Amino acid sequence: MGGHFPPTKPKEFERCLLRLGFTRNYRVGQGDHVATYSYPGRTPTSPQMPFITIPHKMDDPDFRKVLVKQIVAFGFTKNEVMDACGKRSKGNGRNRRLN
Repeated sequence: MGGHFPPTKPKEFERCLLRLGFTRNYRVGQGDHVATYSYPGRTPTSPQMPFITIPHKMDDPDFRKVLVKQIVAFGFTKNEVMDACGKRSKGNGRNRRLN
């Protein structure tokens, strides 16, 4: 995956959700236009639906940030989400050793 966080493509978000343990709901959604994912055994802490909907097109960067907040509401940290999306969180870079 690329170095973008949050991901810019729906397939990248879907891979991220699957890595975190979400399952796709095949009976819910509108074909290829949207896909819904739920996490078995967990419910979100914020007042949101118990699933996450990934649309076919994601042009708005603010909407991508909202999707990350929805994932965090299921009990994940932002670093866990970044790791699952392929963007490794690194420190400030001051203490890195080059060996």
